[in-house]
Amino acid sequence: MRFVYSVVRYVPNPATGEFVNIGAIAGSDETGDWSLRRAGNPRRARLFGPLESLNAVDAFMNDIGSKLDTFALMQSDDISETWLSDLQSRQRNVVQLSVPAPVIADSAEEALEFVFSQVITDDSNVVGGLSRGYATRLRLFSELRTSYRRANIRADLIREKSVVSTDGLYAPMDFVVGNGVAVQLAHTWSFQIQSLTEVAKDVKSWGFTVERLQRYGGRTSDENPAEIPVGVPVDVVFAPPMTTVQEDAFTEAERVFGDLGVTTVRQEDVARVAAEARKQLQANGIAIDLLDPTTS
Repeated sequence: MRFVYSVVRYVPNPATGEFVNIGAIAGSDETGDWSLRRAGNPRRARLFGPLESLNAVDAFMNDIGSKLDTFALMQSDDISETWLSDLQSRQRNVVQLSVPAPVIADSAEEALEFVFSQVITDDSNVVGGLSRGYATRLRLFSELRTSYRRANIRADLIREKSVVSTDGLYAPMDFVVGNGVAVQLAHTWSFQIQSLTEVAKDVKSWGFTVERLQRYGGRTSDENPAEIPVGVPVDVVFAPPMTTVQEDAFTEAERVFGDLGVTTVRQEDVARVAAEARKQLQANGIAIDLLDPTTS
């Protein structure tokens, strides 16, 4: 898939134009997957300029991180390839961005891996997930969407970014799988972002509606609504917490998921959700792809 990226540069003296690459932003309008990463070892930047200007770098990275968090929660149009281009054109002081450039990758994180390997020196020796930053909900959404594609499920059997309704209540649902009648619902939650108070509140609100949906059934709220039968399977893909504060929010959410009886799947096991969707479709006699001999 096509992503775009910009390298974040620290330019302590804009008049000279000398800079050091200290991070990168990558994302895609098609997938809605955006991510930010900063070099783990700031030593080169500290040697390059004064503390006062480094504070501006920290403020910029924190601000962009918060914007991506909010975008992940609200699924608004605030973050886009146009936004990145506008950001690049505005940043002309001690923090500057390279002109956005395309890169082919399966995710924003994979795009950042490529960028860091090519243009950013990061000798922090950080290993594992911590070196990859955090997973936003839109990144999980993108990974789940990719898993459905890789499972060769017909695109018309998958509704994205739906709103489900029941008994006068409404809730977002990332994916509704089925042919007029849902055979699987799937949603994503990240517990690795900064706005955890909002996440905990949103999980509880979402859970209240899903509990009614499981008990009474419902439908999607779109032009051609799909029926959601009583007891339809619900899968939740989540990015697990990485800090103590995140752990507290996750514990609250786990209670909600447990009460609902939904299937929880860690981010690295996202392919399991698509595999289960194939099974549910086949069990209901629905043709999954052009090579599938069953009929819907």
